[in-house]
Amino acid sequence: MDTLVTKLLDKRVIAAFIAALALVVGGILTFIWNKKLEGNKMRLEMKRKALLDALNLTDAILSHKSENNQTEKTPFSMKEVRECYNNLAVVVENKEVLDKFKLAWGFKGDATFDIIRELRNMVRLELGFGEDEIDLDISSSFLGYLPNSTPPKEKD
Repeated sequence: MDTLVTKLLDKRVIAAFIAALALVVGGILTFIWNKKLEGNKMRLEMKRKALLDALNLTDAILSHKSENNQTEKTPFSMKEVRECYNNLAVVVENKEVLDKFKLAWGFKGDATFDIIRELRNMVRLELGFGEDEIDLDISSSFLGYLPNSTPPKEKD
C-alpha cells in the first residue's frame, strides 16, 4: 500500500510540476508576444506619422506655390524639409515614395498640383489601406481654395 501511495503522490507531483511549467512557459511566451506586438505598433505609428507629416508638408508647399505663384520664397526651412525627409527615409519600404516626395518638393524638377493625388495613394499603400486608388479626379485632387470663395490673389 505504501508503494501505491508513493506512486500516486509521484504522479501528482509530476502532474503539478508539468502544469506549473506550462504556466511559466505560457507566461513567458505571452510576454514575448506582447512585446513584439508593442514594437510593431510603435513602428506602425512612426511610419504613419512620418508619412502624414510629409503629405501635410507637401500640401502646404503646394498651397504656398498656388497662392504665391512662385514669386515669394517658401516659408518652410530646409531643416523642416530635411527632418521630414529623414523620417520618411527611415520608415518607407518603397523607394518610389521618397522620389515622389522629392519631386513634389521641387528637388527633382517641377511637379504639377495633381502630384498630391499620387502621394495620397502611395501613402495609403505604404500604410496598408489597400491597393485601390482613391481620389481619381485629377482636376480636383489638389484643393487650392474653397468653392464659392474668393481665390487667392496673385502677387504683383
